[in-house]
Amino acid sequence: MMPKMNGQENKNKEWLQTNNIGGFSSGVVSGAPNRRYHGLLCASLNPPTERHLLVSHLIETVLIDDKSYALSTENYLNHRSEPEIETRFKQAPYAHWDYSLKGGRLAKSIIMIPDENTTLVRYENTGNLPLTLFLKPLLALRNYHSLRTETASVEVKIEGNTVWVQGWGEPKVYLSSNVANWQKTEDWYHQLYYQQEAERGFDSVEKNFSPAELEATLQPQKSLVLKFSTQEGPLSEKPFIAADKAYLPTNEKDHFKLDIARAAKQFLVHRESSNTPSILAGYPWFTDWGRDTLIALRDFQDFMHPSEAQQIIKTFLQYEKNGLIPNRFPDDAHDEIEYNTADATLWLFLALWELQQKHRDDDFLKEIFPKLTNIIKSHIVGTDFGIKVHNSGLLMAGEAPWQLTWMDAKIGDQIFTPRRGCAVEINALWYNALKIYQAFQKSLKNNTLDISAYIKAFENRFTLNFWNPKTLGLYDVIDEQNIPDESIRPNQVYALSLPFTILPKAKQKLVLQQISEKLYTPLGLRTLDVNDPAFEGFYEGDAWARDKAYHQGTVWPFLLREYYVAYEKIYGRSKTKGAINKDLEKLKHHFYNDAGIGSVSEVFDGLSPESGKGCPQQAWSVAALWKLVKMAD
Repeated sequence: MMPKMNGQENKNKEWLQTNNIGGFSSGVVSGAPNRRYHGLLCASLNPPTERHLLVSHLIETVLIDDKSYALSTENYLNHRSEPEIETRFKQAPYAHWDYSLKGGRLAKSIIMIPDENTTLVRYENTGNLPLTLFLKPLLALRNYHSLRTETASVEVKIEGNTVWVQGWGEPKVYLSSNVANWQKTEDWYHQLYYQQEAERGFDSVEKNFSPAELEATLQPQKSLVLKFSTQEGPLSEKPFIAADKAYLPTNEKDHFKLDIARAAKQFLVHRESSNTPSILAGYPWFTDWGRDTLIALRDFQDFMHPSEAQQIIKTFLQYEKNGLIPNRFPDDAHDEIEYNTADATLWLFLALWELQQKHRDDDFLKEIFPKLTNIIKSHIVGTDFGIKVHNSGLLMAGEAPWQLTWMDAKIGDQIFTPRRGCAVEINALWYNALKIYQAFQKSLKNNTLDISAYIKAFENRFTLNFWNPKTLGLYDVIDEQNIPDESIRPNQVYALSLPFTILPKAKQKLVLQQISEKLYTPLGLRTLDVNDPAFEGFYEGDAWARDKAYHQGTVWPFLLREYYVAYEKIYGRSKTKGAINKDLEKLKHHFYNDAGIGSVSEVFDGLSPESGKGCPQQAWSVAALWKLVKMAD
């Protein structure tokens, strides 16, 4: 049963449909866009990047029994109109609304066609009286990061059931329907207001263009379908029917798993430049980041063929440079690939390890082994960004003006958590990369690079250097001057959770105890102890305020995965299952009722983690939830 929802409680609850090539359709449940990224058709012109928001919104009015109702919410700078209609919403298997009107009922569904920049919107008269719909599509025709602030001449042509529109150097947009009652309007709508942009400290007002209005009368049990696309082609309801058939949960537990799997698959995309799969870090604004992709890949392997996971790994290795894989593929193909990361390359070894454990393929391993060898060599002798093995045996990383760890918030020249030197999770990852490489050497009987001395040197120094006898935990960073950072942060969890750990069991328990007492919440781990003077309790405000808080206390749900993997290592499966199931209640509520409906947010406030913040649909957050659900079985 879909829950009833009113417009006020829906204004920040977001829905998402995707097309497997980086394009998407998204908005808020109440109807009016409140981000610059919200729109019915956001097309990826160079998959999965170069995304352009083409069709923004539909102004919807319904006439039934001689009474007119506004169906859509409209949001202007100085005015907000909100229909008083009982509405129910569900996110799966596609975005779907049921409207209760006086004397009638109407259903609306939105879906994207896989591998096409095409969105379908279906209206069904599910009541007993005929009704008439008046629909005005609004077009933004812009890069999805920008706003449309100027009016200009736009070419509009109506040909049968289709309106096509072109302007501002954007691709031609086709607006089609299964009826032919389009009337050209060519209206401009001004001062459209995006509340979440204003709250984030960004420009928040734009103009949209409406080329035409569609009028259609629907008899009971009949439907109207609209198609918004960058290409011409037939219009059909079949994608809705196929989605219904594929979505058949048998019980509540199965339902939750099916919905998590559906959320996970939204991040799986095709990369045109390499003709391979990839994983987007999040919607609506992230592309494929090395770190995020490979962290998520460990668990998203469950939703792809082993060869697809192999292709993702090969793609990043294809772009390997001086022993480093890309930190981020840019939005624009003309921009340079970014390599400023100390951990993404090491995460590749962990993702590969998981893949080989599940689907051993020595032929694949043999093919990529020279690249792995070059990565290890480059880290040992030293590579870009000050990444090199220190004479202590630990891995150092960092040089101005770069931020290299996952705590990478930066505005201008201000890096909020520089963490230069020997960072604890970077070293845990480096040790695991060495041990994994050594295991692969044994598997392939390839001993061209002897790393045993580096492993031994590391094992002799890690605990000695990182153990903090005062807090009974691990230092977060040991800087270039060999001064340890005593900040209590969650990065130490990786010294417990990764496959290979050095810490004695007694110290592992103490580290986990510190994390449990100082950083744990049911929705994720805090990035800094509440009692630290630098702690920021709320992730809000403009870009500066948010980036300052990003890793200074803000809760990150993806870290729960590492916490519970470590927990299970120390306390066993039975106790871990009980603990996870308690957390799953809160995570499940968030998944179905908060922020990105049917997904998991990027972050939560550090002081009072309740509502999702940041990116509303985050890949590694969903991957962590999937891992926890499997661990709780």
